[in-house]
Amino acid sequence: MATGVREIMVTLRPESEAVGSGLGRSLMVGTLPPPKSKITMDAAKLRGPDASTVPASGRLTFQSADGTWKPAPAGTGVRGRIEGRGGWVRTVEDGRFTVEVPVNGRVSALVDHKESGWLSSTYATVAVDPSTSAGFHGGTEPVVSADRKVTLGGKLYAYDIPAPTKLKVVVEFRRKGTEEWVVKATRESAAPAGDSTRVVTVARLPYPGSGHWRLRYTGTPAIPAGYVATHAPLAYRTNTAIPEFNAAPEPVKAGRPITITGKLTMPLWYNENEWVGFASQPVRIYFRATGTTTWKSMGTATTASDGTFKKAFTAAKDGTWQARYEPGLETSFASTSREDLVDVQ
Repeated sequence: MATGVREIMVTLRPESEAVGSGLGRSLMVGTLPPPKSKITMDAAKLRGPDASTVPASGRLTFQSADGTWKPAPAGTGVRGRIEGRGGWVRTVEDGRFTVEVPVNGRVSALVDHKESGWLSSTYATVAVDPSTSAGFHGGTEPVVSADRKVTLGGKLYAYDIPAPTKLKVVVEFRRKGTEEWVVKATRESAAPAGDSTRVVTVARLPYPGSGHWRLRYTGTPAIPAGYVATHAPLAYRTNTAIPEFNAAPEPVKAGRPITITGKLTMPLWYNENEWVGFASQPVRIYFRATGTTTWKSMGTATTASDGTFKKAFTAAKDGTWQARYEPGLETSFASTSREDLVDVQ
């Protein structure tokens, strides 16, 4: 049964006539669907360490016009999916092939033939059973707090472990614009015999700047390393600073006004070396009386369009003033001003 129509131009002319002469006609030609194809794998399950590749063999056949199944012609393309890329091979005379497929946890491997015009597309799956190994599956979502601390975690899958052990995991960081991974922390994750899954969490690491993070089981000769936790860019936060801060006048008489002024700044997103005022942000004012160690929150000022802020208080006792930006925004870092001591007379 025709599944499509193609237009073919035909020129009719006597054999004795010049090439350029003749009568043109347009013919509409129906096209038939390509024969059905089928992939038959030699094994229903494959085995190998996590993150390795293993050979998968099989046969590609197609259904001929008389209904019988025949081997695909030599040179027909077959693909084994490896990390989202196609690992293409060609069939030999009897339609047989061998491709490399990934051992990705317990996710079935896919082998396929993409429609070639004369042969329909088809695919087959083959189960995988990881041998002794361990690796991370799924991503890691690093989070940076306002006080510049990083927390991240991921799921470590252990397969076919012969006896209870501890698996060494490293936390690695790659600074933006570089290719080098640097170890920032080391942890051990307990693994019982057999198969298991553990969540590895690392908290409160110092923030080293913009870049990528990942979790990696280091591996041993007895327990090979599998997949690395997908590295992700750290949730972006904007640097801030309070470079200008003053409590005045100094000294001041008790009962008189004392005015706190300052400026909150941030770098431009396209040029980290150029800083501008950070507008419409709350800046909290703190006071610590002389002879004490406790800071007391005195109120909040809101920055103007140029990042400046101002708030007045009544002078009561000697002490030190300070401004702190404690962002409600999850995209900004906290910052603290210098301390300014005021003598109240």
